[in-house]
Amino acid sequence: MVLLAGLTFESLIGLALVYFGIVLSAIDLEHHRLPNALTSAYAIVTAVTVLTAGVVTGSWDSSLRALVGAVALGLIYGLAFVIYPRGMGLGDVKLAPTIGAALGFLGWPVLIVGAFAAFLWGAIAGVVAMSRQRQRKGVGIPFGPWMFVGALTGILMGDVIADWYLGLMGF
Repeated sequence: MVLLAGLTFESLIGLALVYFGIVLSAIDLEHHRLPNALTSAYAIVTAVTVLTAGVVTGSWDSSLRALVGAVALGLIYGLAFVIYPRGMGLGDVKLAPTIGAALGFLGWPVLIVGAFAAFLWGAIAGVVAMSRQRQRKGVGIPFGPWMFVGALTGILMGDVIADWYLGLMGF
């Protein structure tokens, strides 16, 4: 549904992700933290967009997927934090449900690919950081930027990657 000047609810979700992704990634890269004020603002923008889409369109499918995405990523990141708190910051845990909601709103392939891609990109960044510092342990990288890069990977390539993978599995 087109809202104004060609904007759709999906494009608003994408614009919010890009805007907060740039701002939060820059802060995380510099200070190794994701400020609550910004992660909360991003959560509010996403929640309002998701709920408004349900009310305006009368279809709650995307909004329900957003809820599932928020809960799933919140649980995954929360569990990662509980299992290995030195490997995952609390800011990442607080950000995960919002990214999960945004990706879920956009579709199942976007959510699944975006969720996995964040860990893939983060692992690649970690290996590069360890090799540059010639260390195998104790190398910390901010994970927020990789969460957003993973989300963008899901948005841009989620359908293609999901179709490729399902084809590979014979589905």
